[in-house]
Amino acid sequence: MANVLFVGNGPNLLSGNGSTWNGLLTKLEGDSADAEELKIRNEMPFTLRFESIRESKYHGQDLMAKVKEQLSDLQSNQIHDQLMALPVEHVLTTNYDYTLDPKQSGWKSDNAAPETTYSLFRRRSSNARYVWHIHGEMDNLQSIFLGHDNYVNYIHRIKNFLSTGIQTERKDRDKRPYFSKFAKGHDEKFYVQSWVDLFLECDVHMIGFTLDYTENHLWDLIRRKQSLKRLGLTTGSLHYHRVSKNQLDVKSKARKRLLESFSAKFHDYPDDSYAKSYARALDSIKKSSGQMSKVK
Repeated sequence: MANVLFVGNGPNLLSGNGSTWNGLLTKLEGDSADAEELKIRNEMPFTLRFESIRESKYHGQDLMAKVKEQLSDLQSNQIHDQLMALPVEHVLTTNYDYTLDPKQSGWKSDNAAPETTYSLFRRRSSNARYVWHIHGEMDNLQSIFLGHDNYVNYIHRIKNFLSTGIQTERKDRDKRPYFSKFAKGHDEKFYVQSWVDLFLECDVHMIGFTLDYTENHLWDLIRRKQSLKRLGLTTGSLHYHRVSKNQLDVKSKARKRLLESFSAKFHDYPDDSYAKSYARALDSIKKSSGQMSKVK
C-alpha cells in the first residue's frame, strides 16, 4: 500500500513569521482587542469567524488578497525540508503557501484537471512527485477558502465526485463527468486522479494538523475509508501523528477516541520542544514508509 503524507499548518508555526489560523484572523480583523475579547473571538469556529470578518469589516472588498498578503513572506524551515525528504510520491496539504513546494526548486502547477474555484485536482509537481493544495493556493486567490460557505460547498462537491460525478463540457472526455474510482459510474478510460481517491486508497500519515471539527469534509472521508473497507473494497489506513510539547488534554483525548472509533491509528510524541517532537514523528513515519512506492 502506497503512503501519502498529509501536512497541516503546524510546520509553518516554526517559521519566524508563521501564524495560527486564529492568529491570521486576528490580523485580518485589524483592530485592537484586549485579552478577554480575544478569548471570545478565539472560541468562535474559525470558518464562521471568517464570515463575520468578511461581512462586518470588508463589505465585498478583496479579502483573499489580504490573506495572501499575510502569508506571502512565509519562509520554509528545516521541518518542511525533512517532510519533503520522506519517501512519498504524494503530499496533501491544507496550506495555501509554497513552503513545501517552492517555485525556486522547480515545482510548478500541474493540475490533474482544470479547476478555478475548487481543489479536487489542484496539484504542483516536480520530478514525478506531487503536492496537492486541497484548500486552494496563493497563486489562485479564487481557490482559497477559509469560510463556512466554502466548506459547505466543498463537502457537496466531494460527495458528487464520489457518487453522481462532476459535470464537464470538455470534448476530449466526450463530456463525461469526473468520477472517483470508488463511484459506481467510474470509467477507467476517463479516470483522472484526485486527492480524494489518494486519501481513501492509500495509507495516510497526517502531521502538523489539528483536525478541527469544522473540517467536516475530512472527517467524512475518514469515516468513508472505514465504511468502504467494510464493503470489501481496498482502502488504506490513517495514521494521525500528534506533535506537541504537552501531554494529552481532554480535547486531544476526545479526538483520539473519535479517530480510533473510525479505525485510525493515533500516535503521540509529547516532548520538551516542538523540534524534538517533530523529529520523533518524522522518524516514525520514515520507518513505516520504507521505500517510495508509486500509486497505481
